[in-house]
Amino acid sequence: MRKAVHLLATFVLLISRLSAQESKPIALVNVNIVDVETGKITKNQVVIIIKDRIAEIIPLKAKPALSGYKVIQGNEHFLMPGLIDTHLHLFYYISNKKWDELKLMFKLMLANGITGIREAGASVYTEQMIPIRDSLRKQYFPGPRMYVSGIATNSNLKKFQLQNYSELVDTFHTIGVDGIKIKFATFSEAKEIIDAANHRNLVVYGHTYNNWRNETSNILGDFTPQAVDYGIKGVMHMGFTPIGKNALPAGPEPVYTSTSKFWDKWWLYFDALWLHTDKQAEQKLISSMVSKKVWLEPTLSTADRLMNYEKMMRKKARQYYFLPDSSLIEGFPHPTGSDLDTARMAFRKSQEFVKKFYDAGGVLLAGTDGSLYGSDLRDELHYLVEAGIPVRAVIKIVTYNNALALGWLSEMGTVSKGKLANLILLKKNPLLDTGNLENIEAVISNGNYYNKQTLNKWLSEISKAALNEKITTKIP
Repeated sequence: MRKAVHLLATFVLLISRLSAQESKPIALVNVNIVDVETGKITKNQVVIIIKDRIAEIIPLKAKPALSGYKVIQGNEHFLMPGLIDTHLHLFYYISNKKWDELKLMFKLMLANGITGIREAGASVYTEQMIPIRDSLRKQYFPGPRMYVSGIATNSNLKKFQLQNYSELVDTFHTIGVDGIKIKFATFSEAKEIIDAANHRNLVVYGHTYNNWRNETSNILGDFTPQAVDYGIKGVMHMGFTPIGKNALPAGPEPVYTSTSKFWDKWWLYFDALWLHTDKQAEQKLISSMVSKKVWLEPTLSTADRLMNYEKMMRKKARQYYFLPDSSLIEGFPHPTGSDLDTARMAFRKSQEFVKKFYDAGGVLLAGTDGSLYGSDLRDELHYLVEAGIPVRAVIKIVTYNNALALGWLSEMGTVSKGKLANLILLKKNPLLDTGNLENIEAVISNGNYYNKQTLNKWLSEISKAALNEKITTKIP
């Protein structure tokens, strides 16, 4: 009994000490603040963090009194909002009960400066994602802020034994999702989903095309213009193609069906339609999206799986990947020769569309649909810059725009008084080169300061765990 009381007293003392440590405010001294909205730098600032919030931003020359603060020298490094990836899928870890691995992946995201993510559809595991999201917000373990999508698919209709998508949206609302994603839908189904979501004050976004569902009236399955007019809030991927009145080229078969054995050739065919787009149809779609403030999340980095397999196999980030390298491209076609040349030309045309969208004032997001967390996001930013979008604008996209689209702008997306202290400290100016996002000196997540030593320790821990997993499961 006395031993139990002693253990309890020790535990209470430990908790009180931890609370005292957590409550001690932080002063980041002499940092250069990156204003992602204007693309300007405010030099030599002191940022006060109390609990999980930015309490004050004070010029260093004002010589603020810092007695009682945990003072951290910023050494004129660059403080900016944490990165946000608006398109990840984490259901693998849930379906395979890989809880410890998932927590390591959250650490990997933080180590790469990612302090916010959108889970873009957890297959049939939405219910399991909600407590994970809530645990992250309560800081039960290190990780980014999470947004959970309810994905409106036939699989979830079957899981919840529902008759229609309106009921599914109501079910997701009850579960507590943050938004609704459409996928594998027809336009009539999308309208039903949007109507039900509007009734529940939930935003709708996702795939506004369905190449894989045969419709005699619309071989492309593309209903992007109609979805934009009807009130969808965002379009994911570049699967739509503004063909307009242009004639379609011949496909690999006389008629496409969803049971075709030539799925890979049809995939490449649909992608290559970017080489046959109608300029008037493009402009009309862009104008409609911009006027209705519908965002575009192009996920350009997914093209790496199609066109740059060798590049992916050289990535250092593979050391943090728990599955075989081959799984990075499973389910994707692997074009060679002239097919590969065509795929690359079509990709460039899709980049040109993204640039036109940006030039017209469209809201772009940075999402990856990837699994090499951090590495994929840097690739996405690279492709946006390669498309001709200025570096400063790309930095705004991955912070401000992403926060705006997720409804987080009052909490995240800028370095501002009152917002969550979800920040990254960089050695070099990110407004000059997105590659400078790799030079992370520290990450602040919900007011918790993780220095470079801690981040490197996490990376080592993840790398060892991934290697051990591959050895014990005999992954080549």
